[in-house]
Amino acid sequence: MRRFISILIPLALAGCSQTEPSAGGKGGAAAPAPQAEAPLAGLWKTTTTVNGKKAFGENQTCQGPQAADAVASAGEENAVGCTTARRETRADGYSYELVCEKDGLRSVVTGEVRHQARRSTSTSTTRIYGPDGKEAAPAAIVQVESVHVGPCPAGMKPGEFVQQGVG
Repeated sequence: MRRFISILIPLALAGCSQTEPSAGGKGGAAAPAPQAEAPLAGLWKTTTTVNGKKAFGENQTCQGPQAADAVASAGEENAVGCTTARRETRADGYSYELVCEKDGLRSVVTGEVRHQARRSTSTSTTRIYGPDGKEAAPAAIVQVESVHVGPCPAGMKPGEFVQQGVG
């Protein structure tokens, strides 16, 4: 199960953090869309669940003012072997479908990301298919929730994080 989760999370997070191509496109220029309130700089607490069970403990990250831009631009390189099949932008985020192929397996990740100044949520469902086209594992639902908790502690710089409760 741990191996299965280690495959799912990067796929889900890659889908959530890719830069936004034009709606319904495969990487064209981003269409102008109404912008949600920018996430606040400071300390963010992130929790992840897979099929309703907490995974990876809790992560606390110090984010600077440009954190949202950095996260958005980092996703493309993290999604090697993946194609954005669908992306629909809305005022508070976007929904997407990401298709990945590796080692004879095909993964389809569908989800949505919602951003607010003090809260960001991502929900995705991953289905993995074998070479025969049949589901190779049960679908997994990954939920990632980040909440702004205040200023970064003294001595903690933007980009630094603390992982708690892993195991």
